[in-house]
Amino acid sequence: MQGHNIGVLEDGGRFTLQWLKPDGSSTPLKLASALAITQRKQGIREIYFTKYGLDVVDASGTLFRPCPVSRAGNIVTATIPDTTLLSTKAGQALMDFWKAVLKHLSIRLADISLYDLEDEEVKN
Repeated sequence: MQGHNIGVLEDGGRFTLQWLKPDGSSTPLKLASALAITQRKQGIREIYFTKYGLDVVDASGTLFRPCPVSRAGNIVTATIPDTTLLSTKAGQALMDFWKAVLKHLSIRLADISLYDLEDEEVKN
């Protein structure tokens, strides 16, 4: 999934990630980022999984993120920050997918206290 091209719809910046699980089942995860809407018909967008959440970038690697500092005064570290994954329509499934991708990529989470501390998968 790292660097996978995604199709971002002009209507609200919606896109879908498809999670193919080890058991063969598939789960569609619907997300949106209005900032990632392409300005050109052939605009390319890619998804990257980081310890801070999900980033959407264009063909030249430009990140699509809201302003550098949130209204609450926090530094914005991803297009879709880890702290908002559960509040998306995909909710827990998206959180589980994100953790699975990070584990596969050997990326450690930035702040384990944000997550279920009994999740051994994340601790390792």
